[in-house]
Amino acid sequence: TDADRKLLGQVEWPAEPPAEGRKPAYTTETWDKPEQLVVWTRPGKSGQFEDPKSWLVNGERMKQWPRPTGQHFGFVFFSKDGVDFLFPASSKGYSVRPRRSNARARHITVEAGADAEIRLNNCTGNLWVSEHGSFNGGGGAQLGGDKHTFFINGRRYTGEPPTTAERFYELMDGAKKFARKWVVRKDDPKASTTLIGSFGSGDETHWHRGITILEENCVIAVGPRCDQTVNSGATMIMKSGSVLGKRGANQGYSNDMLVKGNLLVGTPDEPITRDVWLGISIKDTKGHLADSGRLAKRQYHNDANVRGLIVSPNGRIEVYTSNPADAKLHITFHGVKTGGSDDGFPREYWEGMPKADRTINVNFFGDQVLNDVVFNWVGEGDIRLANPEIRHKWQRIGFGGNNTAKGDALFEKIEPGEETKEQLARWRKEHEAGKHHGWGGVAAGQGARNPRILPSGGTFAAGDEVQVRLEALGDPEMRYTTDGSDSNKGQVYDKPLTLTETTTVKSGCFHHPGPHFVRQWGQVADTFTFVDETRAPDEPGKTEDGLALNVYDAENFDQLHAEPGEPIHSQTVDHFTLKVPEGRNKKQDGYLYIGYVEVDTLGIYRFYTRTEGASRLYIGDQLVVDNHRRYRYDWKPFAKAPLASWGSIELEPGKHAIRVEYLRGRRSGGRGFAWWKPQDNEPFEVSYEGPGVDKQPIPSDVLSH
Repeated sequence: TDADRKLLGQVEWPAEPPAEGRKPAYTTETWDKPEQLVVWTRPGKSGQFEDPKSWLVNGERMKQWPRPTGQHFGFVFFSKDGVDFLFPASSKGYSVRPRRSNARARHITVEAGADAEIRLNNCTGNLWVSEHGSFNGGGGAQLGGDKHTFFINGRRYTGEPPTTAERFYELMDGAKKFARKWVVRKDDPKASTTLIGSFGSGDETHWHRGITILEENCVIAVGPRCDQTVNSGATMIMKSGSVLGKRGANQGYSNDMLVKGNLLVGTPDEPITRDVWLGISIKDTKGHLADSGRLAKRQYHNDANVRGLIVSPNGRIEVYTSNPADAKLHITFHGVKTGGSDDGFPREYWEGMPKADRTINVNFFGDQVLNDVVFNWVGEGDIRLANPEIRHKWQRIGFGGNNTAKGDALFEKIEPGEETKEQLARWRKEHEAGKHHGWGGVAAGQGARNPRILPSGGTFAAGDEVQVRLEALGDPEMRYTTDGSDSNKGQVYDKPLTLTETTTVKSGCFHHPGPHFVRQWGQVADTFTFVDETRAPDEPGKTEDGLALNVYDAENFDQLHAEPGEPIHSQTVDHFTLKVPEGRNKKQDGYLYIGYVEVDTLGIYRFYTRTEGASRLYIGDQLVVDNHRRYRYDWKPFAKAPLASWGSIELEPGKHAIRVEYLRGRRSGGRGFAWWKPQDNEPFEVSYEGPGVDKQPIPSDVLSH
């Protein structure tokens, strides 16, 4: 109501372009009437996004929730670009949350009092969020389309600019969150998105294609875990007073910011009139945390493993200022010192680092000519140049009061080989092709940067010998340890490991751009437990052929192991085979196989599972095979062929209780599972081998229940 708007200080949409001066690009666009105007009908009352009773569509009650079209991290609803969403104002706050749905949209309006979440597959129009409302774009929001658009998220910052680390931190911490991850990817590279207000993310933010404009006093605070990238198909324009930084210190596998496209501070037509700020994390380039041994607790920064600002050979930073005395680009520390696991160093780490080494670093791999830039919080060798001579062409460069070195000591040459000719050539080729690859050369979406340990741990009989190998995408250096310590301290992997006793293997991938930097992409750990015990047979009495199969509505191993309530379906099967009950073909259910396996000879038996979903195999009460890793798939060439996991146990002759738990549609067995849509004819194999028994699926003549 009008009363609500007045009470909450409602700010209206941008209307007519200003009568004088510059007209923002988004004011030049015209928009057709929406194909669908979708309005929340219960302002002041919270509800679920997928509830059809809570929506009007073009003024009429929604009769049923629209059918999904395709899949993108879940089903996509409202797939047309001509759908506008409106969450009306209310003096009583309310929230709208989705279960799992994604949506496409054109315009989205979130008025005062509304707290809305849409897992935003793509937004092709304008997005306006009131200062007294909030919007969450979910885990992978995209701003796209082929028109000039704006995104208003609350208000711009007021008060003092971030001239101190403390003030910079205030702005980062106070940024209004938009999404966990978000990206600007315009269909037309000449189209623009103008950002007005403040924008926080819980994770990464990237600018892939098109022009992104940070309006005056705009704040962007990117999450601590990943880098932010201005790719070769993108241009970012920072206007007077705008601030770009991180909400925390980077973890050990990520840089702060990579510029492969254009970062413009002001433009020739509209130079900045006030300072602009680019915030970078402190980096442990001297390796204090790794040397102290405390790094094993958390993956923050190891010995020079990550960089701050990186400008590739084809990237550029240009500063256009109306008055260099009053308006420059400040590259400085973003102010996050200590905090939780994502927000910064643990306090003892920060306090243990010498003050002279609490510095940021910047890296220019091309012939970057700079003007009107101030470097602050840099130390010895922290301004790194592939071509040191280019420095003499720099103009009006300043240095802040928190630097720990002066003059020539601040500069260091990037040695030949630190970025090989092949790397530079690939960068140029990517630039020309408009492709966007990660720093390590592994294309986005090709898989995890972590190594994998094969087999993935498990329980083994004493006297068995386990050959363990390490694999990773690309061709990184892999290091490992077998004493539980961090892989930073390990040796280089060059051949399979032979294990005969309980061991924890930790492995990490490393990239060597040169003698000064070692970057850890990730780390995994698996424990191999050896049990020195021979299992006596069970005495089940009279048994029948085959196995008992019960199907439950279970989401994780904890539920399935407890055999919750009455099963959905029960039957007897003569061997381990996937029998899907009628009507449950696409359901994510838990399958429980119970029975006995008979062996004739004393000895060590190996059991294997190769399954599409997560699986576990028990002999008696002992977990022998734990097959629920997300990297079980064969990476060559990223084909969906699940790998087998295995374990071993020493058995006396006789019948031994066997139990196989299978989570159909789950690739991880914990509560933080990865789900997928069950498919027909999915792999499901349970095999064994032992004395006098070649490796084979467990035959029906040795199974009973």
